[in-house]
Amino acid sequence: MLRGTAVLLLSSQALVGCASIGMQRVEPGEAPIVLGPKVRYNLTPVDPAFACLADEIVRDDKPRLTFAVGDIKDYTGRYNINEGNAITQGGALMVETALGHLGNAITQVERVDPHITQMELGYTDQRELGDGRPHQLKPGAGPVPWMPYYGGTILRSQYYIIGGITELNYNIQSGGVQVMQNLSGPSATTFTENIAIDLELVDTQTTQIVKTVSLEKQIVGYQVSAGIFRFFGSNLWDVNIGAKNEEPLELGVRTTLEQGTLDLVAAAEHLSPLPCMKKVRDRISEKTADQLRKTPNHVKIIQPPMPPGAEQPLARPLAGASGGAMIKLAFDFGSSEIPPGDGGLLTKIAQMAAKAPVTVELLAPALEDWSPMNRYGFVQARIAALKSGLATHGMAAPVVTTQWAPSDTDSKIYHEGSSYQKVAIVTINK
Repeated sequence: MLRGTAVLLLSSQALVGCASIGMQRVEPGEAPIVLGPKVRYNLTPVDPAFACLADEIVRDDKPRLTFAVGDIKDYTGRYNINEGNAITQGGALMVETALGHLGNAITQVERVDPHITQMELGYTDQRELGDGRPHQLKPGAGPVPWMPYYGGTILRSQYYIIGGITELNYNIQSGGVQVMQNLSGPSATTFTENIAIDLELVDTQTTQIVKTVSLEKQIVGYQVSAGIFRFFGSNLWDVNIGAKNEEPLELGVRTTLEQGTLDLVAAAEHLSPLPCMKKVRDRISEKTADQLRKTPNHVKIIQPPMPPGAEQPLARPLAGASGGAMIKLAFDFGSSEIPPGDGGLLTKIAQMAAKAPVTVELLAPALEDWSPMNRYGFVQARIAALKSGLATHGMAAPVVTTQWAPSDTDSKIYHEGSSYQKVAIVTINK
Protein backbone atom coordinates (compact mmCIF):
# COMPACT_ATOMS: atom_id res chain seq x y z
CA MET A 1 0.00 0.00 0.00
CA LEU A 2 2.82 2.38 0.83
CA ARG A 3 4.45 1.74 -2.53
CA GLY A 4 1.20 2.58 -4.34
CA THR A 5 0.78 5.78 -2.35
CA ALA A 6 4.34 6.80 -3.20
CA VAL A 7 3.65 6.28 -6.90
CA LEU A 8 0.55 8.48 -6.71
CA LEU A 9 2.44 11.24 -4.92
CA LEU A 10 5.21 11.18 -7.50
CA SER A 11 2.62 11.35 -10.28
CA SER A 12 0.84 14.36 -8.80
CA GLN A 13 4.14 16.17 -8.28
CA ALA A 14 5.10 15.54 -11.90
CA LEU A 15 1.80 16.99 -13.13
CA VAL A 16 2.06 20.06 -10.94
CA GLY A 17 5.55 20.69 -12.32
CA CYS A 18 4.17 21.02 -15.86
CA ALA A 19 2.80 24.54 -15.25
CA SER A 20 3.16 27.40 -12.78
CA ILE A 21 -0.02 27.25 -10.72
CA GLY A 22 -0.64 29.29 -7.59
CA MET A 23 -3.63 29.93 -5.37
CA GLN A 24 -4.81 33.08 -3.65
CA ARG A 25 -7.60 33.87 -1.18
CA VAL A 26 -8.64 37.47 -1.97
CA GLU A 27 -10.98 38.03 1.00
CA PRO A 28 -11.30 36.14 4.31
CA GLY A 29 -13.91 33.41 4.08
CA GLU A 30 -13.65 33.09 0.28
CA ALA A 31 -12.49 29.93 -1.43
CA PRO A 32 -9.00 30.41 -2.87
CA ILE A 33 -8.75 30.92 -6.62
CA VAL A 34 -6.16 29.43 -8.93
CA LEU A 35 -3.76 31.91 -10.54
CA GLY A 36 -1.55 31.14 -13.49
CA PRO A 37 1.24 33.24 -15.04
CA LYS A 38 0.84 37.02 -15.38
CA VAL A 39 -0.35 38.75 -18.54
CA ARG A 40 2.32 39.52 -21.12
CA TYR A 41 2.56 41.03 -24.59
CA ASN A 42 1.53 38.58 -27.32
CA LEU A 43 4.94 38.27 -28.96
CA THR A 44 5.77 36.24 -32.06
CA PRO A 45 8.94 35.33 -33.99
CA VAL A 46 8.10 38.05 -36.56
CA ASP A 47 8.44 41.06 -34.21
CA PRO A 48 12.13 41.68 -35.08
CA ALA A 49 11.23 41.73 -38.80
CA PHE A 50 8.56 44.41 -38.24
CA ALA A 51 11.07 46.54 -36.33
CA CYS A 52 13.50 46.14 -39.22
CA LEU A 53 10.96 47.14 -41.89
CA ALA A 54 9.71 50.14 -39.90
CA ASP A 55 13.27 51.40 -39.45
CA GLU A 56 13.95 50.94 -43.16
CA ILE A 57 10.85 52.91 -44.20
CA VAL A 58 11.72 55.78 -41.86
CA ARG A 59 15.40 55.72 -42.80
CA ASP A 60 14.55 56.05 -46.50
CA ASP A 61 12.32 59.02 -45.65
CA LYS A 62 9.41 57.51 -47.58
CA PRO A 63 5.95 59.13 -47.46
CA ARG A 64 3.66 57.55 -44.92
CA LEU A 65 1.27 55.26 -46.78
CA THR A 66 -2.21 54.68 -45.36
CA PHE A 67 -3.43 51.10 -44.99
CA ALA A 68 -6.76 49.54 -44.08
CA VAL A 69 -7.80 45.95 -43.44
CA GLY A 70 -10.85 44.26 -44.92
CA ASP A 71 -12.29 40.81 -44.23
CA ILE A 72 -9.75 38.14 -43.32
CA LYS A 73 -12.09 35.17 -43.09
CA ASP A 74 -11.81 31.55 -42.08
CA TYR A 75 -12.35 29.63 -45.32
CA THR A 76 -11.29 26.22 -43.99
CA GLY A 77 -14.84 25.10 -43.23
CA ARG A 78 -13.61 23.22 -40.17
CA TYR A 79 -16.35 23.17 -37.54
CA ASN A 80 -17.20 20.89 -34.63
CA ILE A 81 -20.67 20.94 -33.13
CA ASN A 82 -19.22 20.54 -29.62
CA GLU A 83 -16.19 22.82 -29.88
CA GLY A 84 -17.25 25.33 -32.56
CA ASN A 85 -14.86 26.67 -35.19
CA ALA A 86 -11.51 24.93 -35.33
CA ILE A 87 -9.67 28.07 -36.43
CA THR A 88 -9.74 31.67 -35.24
CA GLN A 89 -12.39 34.03 -36.62
CA GLY A 90 -10.24 37.05 -35.74
CA GLY A 91 -7.87 37.11 -38.70
CA ALA A 92 -8.67 40.74 -39.55
CA LEU A 93 -7.80 41.84 -36.01
CA MET A 94 -4.50 39.95 -36.21
CA VAL A 95 -3.58 41.76 -39.44
CA GLU A 96 -4.53 45.13 -37.89
CA THR A 97 -2.25 44.35 -34.96
CA ALA A 98 0.49 43.35 -37.39
CA LEU A 99 0.24 46.73 -39.16
CA GLY A 100 0.37 48.37 -35.74
CA HIS A 101 3.81 46.83 -35.21
CA LEU A 102 5.11 49.28 -37.85
CA GLY A 103 4.22 52.24 -35.63
CA ASN A 104 4.66 55.68 -37.16
CA ALA A 105 6.24 54.27 -40.33
CA ILE A 106 2.73 53.96 -41.80
CA THR A 107 -0.78 55.24 -41.12
CA GLN A 108 -3.61 52.80 -40.47
CA VAL A 109 -7.33 53.61 -40.71
CA GLU A 110 -10.20 51.54 -39.33
CA ARG A 111 -12.45 49.78 -41.79
CA VAL A 112 -13.21 46.48 -40.03
CA ASP A 113 -15.74 48.05 -37.63
CA PRO A 114 -16.52 51.72 -38.41
CA HIS A 115 -19.94 51.65 -36.70
CA ILE A 116 -19.05 54.07 -33.89
CA THR A 117 -17.64 56.61 -36.34
CA GLN A 118 -20.72 56.35 -38.54
CA MET A 119 -23.00 56.72 -35.52
CA GLU A 120 -21.22 59.83 -34.25
CA LEU A 121 -21.22 61.39 -37.71
CA GLY A 122 -24.95 60.79 -37.73
CA TYR A 123 -25.28 62.56 -34.36
CA THR A 124 -23.18 65.41 -35.76
CA ASP A 125 -25.45 65.71 -38.79
CA GLN A 126 -28.40 66.07 -36.43
CA ARG A 127 -26.53 68.62 -34.29
CA GLU A 128 -26.71 66.34 -31.26
CA LEU A 129 -23.02 65.56 -30.67
CA GLY A 130 -21.11 67.73 -28.22
CA ASP A 131 -17.80 67.73 -26.38
CA GLY A 132 -18.89 69.59 -23.24
CA ARG A 133 -17.82 72.98 -24.58
CA PRO A 134 -19.75 75.79 -26.29
CA HIS A 135 -18.87 76.54 -29.92
CA GLN A 136 -19.07 79.95 -31.57
CA LEU A 137 -20.22 79.32 -35.11
CA LYS A 138 -20.63 82.82 -36.54
CA PRO A 139 -19.58 86.31 -35.47
CA GLY A 140 -22.25 87.90 -33.33
CA ALA A 141 -24.20 84.67 -32.89
CA GLY A 142 -24.61 82.95 -29.56
CA PRO A 143 -22.64 79.79 -28.75
CA VAL A 144 -24.17 76.38 -29.34
CA PRO A 145 -23.52 73.15 -27.41
CA TRP A 146 -23.16 70.93 -30.47
CA MET A 147 -19.95 70.39 -32.40
CA PRO A 148 -19.58 71.92 -35.87
CA TYR A 149 -18.66 69.64 -38.74
CA TYR A 150 -16.37 70.85 -41.52
CA GLY A 151 -16.26 67.74 -43.67
CA GLY A 152 -13.21 65.77 -44.72
CA THR A 153 -12.49 64.29 -41.29
CA ILE A 154 -12.46 60.67 -42.51
CA LEU A 155 -9.00 59.80 -43.78
CA ARG A 156 -8.78 57.84 -47.01
CA SER A 157 -6.76 54.65 -47.38
CA GLN A 158 -4.31 54.05 -50.20
CA TYR A 159 -4.10 50.28 -49.84
CA TYR A 160 -6.11 47.62 -48.07
CA ILE A 161 -5.41 43.98 -47.22
CA ILE A 162 -7.98 41.23 -47.65
CA GLY A 163 -7.80 37.45 -47.75
CA GLY A 164 -8.36 34.52 -45.47
CA ILE A 165 -7.18 31.38 -43.73
CA THR A 166 -7.59 28.81 -46.46
CA GLU A 167 -6.14 25.53 -45.20
CA LEU A 168 -6.18 23.47 -42.01
CA ASN A 169 -4.92 19.95 -42.57
CA TYR A 170 -4.98 17.58 -39.61
CA ASN A 171 -2.33 14.96 -38.97
CA ILE A 172 -0.41 15.23 -42.22
CA GLN A 173 2.27 13.11 -40.57
CA SER A 174 2.47 11.15 -37.32
CA GLY A 175 4.65 8.48 -35.80
CA GLY A 176 5.46 6.83 -32.52
CA VAL A 177 6.75 3.90 -30.54
CA GLN A 178 5.35 1.83 -27.68
CA VAL A 179 7.18 -0.83 -25.65
CA MET A 180 5.18 -3.03 -23.25
CA GLN A 181 5.96 -5.91 -20.92
CA ASN A 182 3.25 -7.42 -18.75
CA LEU A 183 0.87 -4.67 -19.90
CA SER A 184 3.28 -1.98 -18.74
CA GLY A 185 5.69 0.24 -20.62
CA PRO A 186 6.42 3.64 -22.18
CA SER A 187 5.10 5.16 -25.43
CA ALA A 188 5.94 8.23 -27.50
CA THR A 189 4.06 9.84 -30.39
CA THR A 190 4.74 12.81 -32.67
CA PHE A 191 2.24 14.47 -35.02
CA THR A 192 2.18 17.32 -37.53
CA GLU A 193 -0.62 19.42 -39.04
CA ASN A 194 -0.51 22.57 -41.14
CA ILE A 195 -2.36 25.80 -41.87
CA ALA A 196 -2.16 28.15 -44.87
CA ILE A 197 -3.25 31.71 -45.60
CA ASP A 198 -3.83 33.75 -48.76
CA LEU A 199 -3.66 37.56 -48.64
CA GLU A 200 -4.03 40.33 -51.23
CA LEU A 201 -2.80 43.92 -51.31
CA VAL A 202 -5.35 46.08 -53.16
CA ASP A 203 -5.05 49.67 -54.39
CA THR A 204 -8.10 51.36 -52.83
CA GLN A 205 -8.65 53.88 -55.62
CA THR A 206 -8.28 51.56 -58.61
CA THR A 207 -9.11 48.18 -56.93
CA GLN A 208 -6.02 46.81 -58.67
CA ILE A 209 -4.54 43.80 -56.89
CA VAL A 210 -0.96 44.94 -56.36
CA LYS A 211 0.41 41.75 -54.83
CA THR A 212 -0.73 38.39 -53.52
CA VAL A 213 0.97 36.12 -51.03
CA SER A 214 0.28 32.54 -49.95
CA LEU A 215 2.06 31.11 -46.91
CA GLU A 216 1.80 27.88 -44.97
CA LYS A 217 3.11 26.74 -41.61
CA GLN A 218 3.36 23.32 -40.03
CA ILE A 219 2.19 22.83 -36.44
CA VAL A 220 4.00 20.13 -34.49
CA GLY A 221 3.33 18.28 -31.25
CA TYR A 222 4.28 15.23 -29.20
CA GLN A 223 2.85 12.95 -26.55
CA VAL A 224 4.78 10.67 -24.18
CA SER A 225 3.41 8.35 -21.50
CA ALA A 226 4.32 5.47 -19.23
CA GLY A 227 1.97 3.04 -17.50
CA ILE A 228 2.07 0.47 -14.73
CA PHE A 229 -0.62 -2.21 -14.48
CA ARG A 230 0.03 -4.74 -11.74
CA PHE A 231 -0.96 -6.14 -8.37
CA PHE A 232 0.58 -4.87 -5.17
CA GLY A 233 -0.47 -7.43 -2.61
CA SER A 234 -4.20 -7.90 -3.05
CA ASN A 235 -4.68 -4.51 -4.78
CA LEU A 236 -4.65 -3.92 -8.54
CA TRP A 237 -2.96 -0.64 -9.54
CA ASP A 238 -3.26 1.01 -12.96
CA VAL A 239 -1.03 4.12 -13.01
CA ASN A 240 -0.41 6.25 -16.13
CA ILE A 241 1.96 9.20 -16.29
CA GLY A 242 2.47 11.30 -19.40
CA ALA A 243 2.67 14.66 -21.08
CA LYS A 244 1.27 16.12 -24.29
CA ASN A 245 2.49 19.33 -25.89
CA GLU A 246 1.45 20.98 -29.14
CA GLU A 247 2.54 24.22 -30.74
CA PRO A 248 -0.39 26.66 -30.28
CA LEU A 249 -2.47 26.51 -33.44
CA GLU A 250 -3.62 30.12 -33.25
CA LEU A 251 -0.06 31.33 -32.66
CA GLY A 252 0.83 29.60 -35.91
CA VAL A 253 -2.04 31.41 -37.65
CA ARG A 254 -0.99 34.77 -36.19
CA THR A 255 2.65 34.27 -37.15
CA THR A 256 1.73 33.33 -40.72
CA LEU A 257 -0.62 36.31 -41.11
CA GLU A 258 2.06 38.62 -39.73
CA GLN A 259 4.67 37.40 -42.19
CA GLY A 260 2.19 37.80 -45.05
CA THR A 261 1.36 41.34 -43.91
CA LEU A 262 5.05 42.20 -43.76
CA ASP A 263 5.53 40.97 -47.33
CA LEU A 264 2.59 43.06 -48.64
CA VAL A 265 3.62 46.28 -46.87
CA ALA A 266 7.14 45.92 -48.24
CA ALA A 267 5.64 45.61 -51.74
CA ALA A 268 3.60 48.79 -51.24
CA GLU A 269 6.75 50.58 -50.08
CA HIS A 270 8.75 49.25 -53.08
CA LEU A 271 11.15 47.49 -50.73
CA SER A 272 12.44 43.93 -50.71
CA PRO A 273 11.17 42.02 -47.67
CA LEU A 274 14.06 39.54 -47.72
CA PRO A 275 16.60 41.46 -45.54
CA CYS A 276 14.01 41.87 -42.78
CA MET A 277 12.64 38.33 -43.22
CA LYS A 278 16.09 37.05 -42.27
CA LYS A 279 15.47 38.39 -38.77
CA VAL A 280 12.54 35.99 -38.27
CA ARG A 281 13.76 33.28 -35.93
CA ASP A 282 12.42 29.89 -34.83
CA ARG A 283 11.72 31.26 -31.37
CA ILE A 284 9.39 33.86 -29.93
CA SER A 285 10.88 37.32 -29.57
CA GLU A 286 11.59 38.57 -26.07
CA LYS A 287 10.83 42.19 -27.01
CA THR A 288 8.05 43.92 -28.94
CA ALA A 289 8.65 45.47 -32.35
CA ASP A 290 8.45 48.93 -30.74
CA GLN A 291 11.17 48.02 -28.26
CA LEU A 292 13.40 46.60 -31.01
CA ARG A 293 13.19 49.65 -33.29
CA LYS A 294 16.24 51.86 -33.73
CA THR A 295 14.29 54.92 -34.88
CA PRO A 296 11.96 56.73 -32.44
CA ASN A 297 8.39 55.53 -32.56
CA HIS A 298 5.38 57.56 -31.61
CA VAL A 299 1.77 57.74 -32.75
CA LYS A 300 0.93 60.97 -34.51
CA ILE A 301 -2.68 61.99 -34.05
CA ILE A 302 -3.98 63.73 -37.17
CA GLN A 303 -6.26 66.62 -36.30
CA PRO A 304 -9.50 67.13 -38.26
CA PRO A 305 -9.11 69.62 -41.11
CA MET A 306 -10.27 73.22 -40.70
CA PRO A 307 -11.69 75.20 -43.61
CA PRO A 308 -10.09 78.44 -44.83
CA GLY A 309 -11.05 81.36 -42.64
CA ALA A 310 -11.56 79.17 -39.59
CA GLU A 311 -12.21 82.27 -37.51
CA GLN A 312 -15.69 82.25 -39.07
CA PRO A 313 -16.49 78.53 -39.30
CA LEU A 314 -19.71 77.14 -40.71
CA ALA A 315 -21.63 74.66 -38.62
CA ARG A 316 -22.41 72.55 -41.67
CA PRO A 317 -20.67 71.69 -44.95
CA LEU A 318 -22.52 74.36 -46.96
CA ALA A 319 -20.63 75.29 -50.09
CA GLY A 320 -21.00 78.92 -51.09
CA ALA A 321 -20.77 79.68 -54.77
CA SER A 322 -20.37 82.43 -57.26
CA GLY A 323 -20.46 82.65 -61.05
CA GLY A 324 -23.27 80.10 -61.43
CA ALA A 325 -21.74 77.39 -59.22
CA MET A 326 -24.01 75.17 -57.15
CA ILE A 327 -24.90 76.04 -53.54
CA LYS A 328 -25.68 73.24 -51.10
CA LEU A 329 -28.41 73.57 -48.47
CA ALA A 330 -28.54 70.78 -45.86
CA PHE A 331 -31.71 70.09 -43.88
CA ASP A 332 -31.87 68.49 -40.43
CA PHE A 333 -32.98 64.88 -39.98
CA GLY A 334 -36.73 64.51 -40.61
CA SER A 335 -37.27 68.28 -40.84
CA SER A 336 -38.64 70.40 -43.68
CA GLU A 337 -37.75 73.68 -42.00
CA ILE A 338 -34.76 75.82 -42.95
CA PRO A 339 -32.12 74.99 -40.30
CA PRO A 340 -31.51 77.69 -37.67
CA GLY A 341 -28.56 79.89 -38.58
CA ASP A 342 -28.92 79.46 -42.35
CA GLY A 343 -30.69 82.80 -42.88
CA GLY A 344 -27.44 84.36 -44.07
CA LEU A 345 -27.20 81.70 -46.76
CA LEU A 346 -30.73 82.50 -47.96
CA THR A 347 -29.85 86.19 -48.13
CA LYS A 348 -26.79 85.33 -50.23
CA ILE A 349 -28.90 83.17 -52.58
CA ALA A 350 -31.44 85.99 -52.95
CA GLN A 351 -28.72 88.52 -53.81
CA MET A 352 -27.12 86.20 -56.36
CA ALA A 353 -30.46 85.26 -57.94
CA ALA A 354 -31.20 88.96 -58.50
CA LYS A 355 -28.33 88.97 -61.00
CA ALA A 356 -28.46 85.47 -62.51
CA PRO A 357 -30.15 82.11 -61.94
CA VAL A 358 -28.76 80.16 -58.99
CA THR A 359 -28.69 76.37 -58.69
CA VAL A 360 -29.23 74.95 -55.19
CA GLU A 361 -28.70 71.32 -54.20
CA LEU A 362 -30.88 70.19 -51.30
CA LEU A 363 -29.27 67.67 -48.96
CA ALA A 364 -30.55 65.50 -46.12
CA PRO A 365 -28.68 63.33 -43.59
CA ALA A 366 -27.51 60.02 -45.03
CA LEU A 367 -29.30 58.23 -42.18
CA GLU A 368 -32.72 59.25 -43.51
CA ASP A 369 -34.31 56.17 -45.05
CA TRP A 370 -37.98 56.92 -45.71
CA SER A 371 -40.29 55.11 -48.07
CA PRO A 372 -40.23 56.64 -51.59
CA MET A 373 -43.66 58.27 -51.03
CA ASN A 374 -42.67 59.80 -47.67
CA ARG A 375 -39.37 61.06 -49.05
CA TYR A 376 -41.19 62.64 -51.98
CA GLY A 377 -43.42 64.50 -49.52
CA PHE A 378 -40.40 65.73 -47.54
CA VAL A 379 -38.75 66.95 -50.75
CA GLN A 380 -41.78 68.96 -51.77
CA ALA A 381 -42.08 70.46 -48.28
CA ARG A 382 -38.38 71.38 -48.25
CA ILE A 383 -38.61 73.06 -51.66
CA ALA A 384 -41.62 75.04 -50.38
CA ALA A 385 -39.63 76.01 -47.25
CA LEU A 386 -36.76 77.25 -49.45
CA LYS A 387 -39.16 79.38 -51.51
CA SER A 388 -40.79 80.81 -48.39
CA GLY A 389 -37.42 81.48 -46.78
CA LEU A 390 -36.14 83.38 -49.82
CA ALA A 391 -39.27 85.53 -49.77
CA THR A 392 -38.48 86.60 -46.21
CA HIS A 393 -34.81 87.28 -46.96
CA GLY A 394 -35.09 89.96 -49.62
CA MET A 395 -36.40 88.14 -52.70
CA ALA A 396 -39.91 89.07 -53.77
CA ALA A 397 -41.86 86.28 -55.47
CA PRO A 398 -38.93 83.89 -56.11
CA VAL A 399 -39.37 81.35 -58.89
CA VAL A 400 -38.14 77.91 -57.79
CA THR A 401 -37.91 75.32 -60.58
CA THR A 402 -37.16 71.69 -59.76
CA GLN A 403 -34.44 70.35 -62.05
CA TRP A 404 -34.23 66.92 -60.44
CA ALA A 405 -35.76 65.02 -57.53
CA PRO A 406 -36.45 61.32 -56.84
CA SER A 407 -39.92 60.24 -57.85
CA ASP A 408 -42.48 58.86 -55.42
CA THR A 409 -41.54 55.33 -56.55
CA ASP A 410 -37.72 55.74 -56.50
CA SER A 411 -36.20 53.93 -53.49
CA LYS A 412 -32.54 54.61 -54.30
CA ILE A 413 -30.41 56.68 -51.89
CA TYR A 414 -28.29 59.24 -53.76
CA HIS A 415 -25.29 59.63 -51.46
CA GLU A 416 -23.41 62.92 -51.33
CA GLY A 417 -20.20 62.09 -49.46
CA SER A 418 -20.30 59.99 -46.29
CA SER A 419 -22.74 62.11 -44.28
CA TYR A 420 -25.44 63.35 -46.66
CA GLN A 421 -27.76 62.30 -49.46
CA LYS A 422 -28.94 64.41 -52.38
CA VAL A 423 -32.74 64.88 -52.44
CA ALA A 424 -33.31 67.63 -55.01
CA ILE A 425 -31.68 70.16 -57.37
CA VAL A 426 -33.56 73.41 -57.96
CA THR A 427 -32.97 76.65 -59.86
CA ILE A 428 -33.79 80.03 -58.32
CA ASN A 429 -34.90 82.93 -60.58
CA LYS A 430 -36.21 86.37 -59.73
